[in-house]
Amino acid sequence: WEQKYEDIWSRQVAAGRLQRHIRGWLARTRVMRLRRRMARQEFEKARRRFKAAQAIQSLVRGVQVRARMNAQKAAKIAAVKCIQRSWRGHHLRNGMWHKVLDNRATRIQAAIRGFL
Repeated sequence: WEQKYEDIWSRQVAAGRLQRHIRGWLARTRVMRLRRRMARQEFEKARRRFKAAQAIQSLVRGVQVRARMNAQKAAKIAAVKCIQRSWRGHHLRNGMWHKVLDNRATRIQAAIRGFL
């Protein structure tokens, strides 16, 4: 009777110990999976933030580059206008000077012809 009781008690203790170890293992794996999932979620959240920051930075850089390029273009256009204005003024003054010279030559010729 005692031997039978001892066998049953021994099996129950062994079963309890086995259950305790299995439950611990299950709990540890569940916690590990949960931590892994939480870490993955944090990583994805950080990745989305990084991508959003990258997109914003890209847009800002585009705006800055376009502003810089427009400023350079405006500076080039201003330089071209200055050169054109100088050339047109020079050309006009040269043309007027040649007209003055032609007019003087005509007057001289007319004066000379008047005395012949």
